[in-house]
Amino acid sequence: MTSSHKTQSFPHNSSIDSSWVCLRTDGSIKIDEGFAATGGFVRDHNGRWIVGFSKYLGNCTVIEAELWGVLE
Repeated sequence: MTSSHKTQSFPHNSSIDSSWVCLRTDGSIKIDEGFAATGGFVRDHNGRWIVGFSKYLGNCTVIEAELWGVLE
């Protein structure tokens, strides 16, 4: 089993302008089963969730899964 997974904390900084949001995306694949998915979320300047998404991609490469996350 090979997969790509990143864990990061939300960078909260009180000096961030209130018009800014944080967008996080990630793609993941399971090569031996031909499974790929992507997902992400948007948070406001205080770290509160605005919206999130996930999508099943089928069979694709790691870079394709990552780029689908950005596109979505």
